[in-house]
Amino acid sequence: MVKLKITFYGASKEVGRSCLLVDYGSRKFLMDAGINLGAEGENRFPKIPLNLIPKINSIFLSHAHLDHSGYLPFLVKNGFNGKIFCTKPTRDTIQLLLSDAARIGKEEGTAIYNSADVLKTISLVEIVEYEKEQNISKNISFKFFNAGHIIGAAMILLNINRKKILYTGDFNTRETNVLLSAKNFTEKDKFDCLIMESTYGNRISLPSLKNSSKELADLINETVSKGGRVLIPVFAVGRAQEIMFFLENYLRSGYLNKLNVFLDGMLIRANRICRHNVIYLKPEIINRILIADDDPFKSEFMQKSKTIHKRDVLSKENAVILATSGMLTAGPSLTYLKLLAPDPLNAIVLVGFQVKGSLGRELIGGIKTIMIREEEIPVNAKIAHIPFSAHSDFHDLINFAKAFRSKKIFLVHGEEEAILELGKSLKKNTKANIIQPELCKEYLI
Repeated sequence: MVKLKITFYGASKEVGRSCLLVDYGSRKFLMDAGINLGAEGENRFPKIPLNLIPKINSIFLSHAHLDHSGYLPFLVKNGFNGKIFCTKPTRDTIQLLLSDAARIGKEEGTAIYNSADVLKTISLVEIVEYEKEQNISKNISFKFFNAGHIIGAAMILLNINRKKILYTGDFNTRETNVLLSAKNFTEKDKFDCLIMESTYGNRISLPSLKNSSKELADLINETVSKGGRVLIPVFAVGRAQEIMFFLENYLRSGYLNKLNVFLDGMLIRANRICRHNVIYLKPEIINRILIADDDPFKSEFMQKSKTIHKRDVLSKENAVILATSGMLTAGPSLTYLKLLAPDPLNAIVLVGFQVKGSLGRELIGGIKTIMIREEEIPVNAKIAHIPFSAHSDFHDLINFAKAFRSKKIFLVHGEEEAILELGKSLKKNTKANIIQPELCKEYLI
């Protein structure tokens, strides 16, 4: 009898480099191929043996963030030539993010692939729609479901010889300003194996969108009233649009005083991708654009920086800046941080998860001096962490796993303490075998 096996080449007791192999005889399928944005050297990349890469038949990509997609061109460069299954917004977004990663790697001398590898990667993509089953062979099929994480993000159900494996990728069971919540499964949905992200598995209860919005609005009002400026580092896809829509709503209502809101970095091109894929967003946004002729991506409240040295931004009072990258690992957010961090009147607000090793994580930890482009910068500005999370929190994860019967639950994409804490609770609340997978270890389904 042919055995069904899973090997984890990343995201084992860490947030990042999501990558796992489903092995069924001669058929080999990869779920995601990401990098660890907070790590250095070889720990940044999945541990896939080079001789295995040409043997992979297909790759299922949950979403576009680099911790799930950033290794794809390397696989293509080293012999992968199968299909990459993902949604249309994911296809459009990885072209943006992977091209930028190749450019940065070339500039820094750390590139593991080039722009030609990225273009070949995009050529291998086959677009998948939500909830439409597709057959790979007689006894192998798959289906994508809305994950509620970012535009186009998917949970992936792989059905192999009547064994069902559900891989959540990153998912969010709560509605946001931009997206509907993840697919709601019930007890009728039976899976042999659940592979679930655990980013906020360490008993963290995330604040509601309403509470986070009010906290951020109050901080902005307080900062600009004293003559300071606010930097909000954001991920180009996901947090950027959430914060944009929040700012627009609060400015329209008058709760926020008059502001000069600047957008900078890849989020501007990401906005165009979201606009072109608007059918994947909430019905309210679709109606605003198509019926009310009120396009939130062309808001009167937002403007773009027009100078390399950001003089136009810093010359304006009441300035709020949304800039990529969201973990302060690269991008224009570093330029703004260098300029704003020394002044105690300013505020730096981190709104997304900050992985271990990132500058954003260090700022939350209270570091008072940072190095940016070989220059030592004092941190006197106010540092705030106000989550606008695109992940499920501890209670959401427990409820999700309890909603249907699964024989095995693998916990991935979480720091070790988060996975341990979540695992203990799941053992009490489910009848499943809870597994905290080890890196490169093979597990039988």
